[in-house]
Amino acid sequence: GPNPAAGYTMLNWLHTDDMTLTYSMYDLSGRTVMNGVLQPGDRTLDLAGIPSGTYIVDARAPGNLRQAARLVVTGR
Repeated sequence: GPNPAAGYTMLNWLHTDDMTLTYSMYDLSGRTVMNGVLQPGDRTLDLAGIPSGTYIVDARAPGNLRQAARLVVTGR
């Protein structure tokens, strides 16, 4: 999805469209700012209330698959 993002972003991970993903989002100090579960067909992360800054999104899929990416959140 958009990166930098404001309001929302989409988590795009090839070949996981039919899998349930768990995710955590951390600030650069390592603090968890949000986490949750994304069901197949819904990969939207709602960024409402997340301050502007740079974050790490860590996503996990079944089978010990894991992917992390940097996300820049901007003000609206």
